[in-house]
Amino acid sequence: MSEEKSSLAKEIEDLVSKSIEANKVFMNEGIRMVKQFTNQPGDKKNINIFQPELISNAFNAYAKLNIQHLKNVIDLGVSLAKQSGTQPAATDTSNTDTTTTAGPAFVLNGSGAPSTKVSLQFLLDNIKDQPVTCRLVNTTYSQQADTTVQQVFETAFLPQSFVLKPGDSQTVNIEISIPENAAAGVYNSNVQVEGFEPAYFSIYITVTEKQIKTSVHGSRKGK
Repeated sequence: MSEEKSSLAKEIEDLVSKSIEANKVFMNEGIRMVKQFTNQPGDKKNINIFQPELISNAFNAYAKLNIQHLKNVIDLGVSLAKQSGTQPAATDTSNTDTTTTAGPAFVLNGSGAPSTKVSLQFLLDNIKDQPVTCRLVNTTYSQQADTTVQQVFETAFLPQSFVLKPGDSQTVNIEISIPENAAAGVYNSNVQVEGFEPAYFSIYITVTEKQIKTSVHGSRKGK
């Protein structure tokens, strides 16, 4: 790798040197041309017509343009040389978990009335090259319409703790008990799978209106 960097730096150095020489030639030719033009004998009237101060200003602008171009070329060469000499080596991330999630990895949805249970299920895969000790922990449930409303839904993970070998999978069943006093609405909880941080998933439970049982009395005709 060091030989490649040295070769690249040499090529950049040669490129900058050639650009400098080309600019020198360009500027020298410009100076020679202006001198020849202003020193031509017997043509002073034409020179006055073209205003010598205008020629001088044009040449100055011309020279500044070349100097700026030369500076840009040198800056480019220096920048490329620095990049080639300080480029960090690629790191091996094959044995690390580089998953970053702005939101939940997935969402589980369920619905039920107060005093009922909701059953959910998901499959967890271990894509790492080492065993992982997992444990599921969830937050309290917050109502979507008003996040200040927090509700405790008893949530059981079956199993809640387990060890996953590389390449293995584990089915996890979830039983959620909706409290009797839960108001109708959508509630959500985030579940952290310890061992697979920072990934997490979300549970959304829609609580329906509590059904009121009514008895209907009727008459039966005898035979």
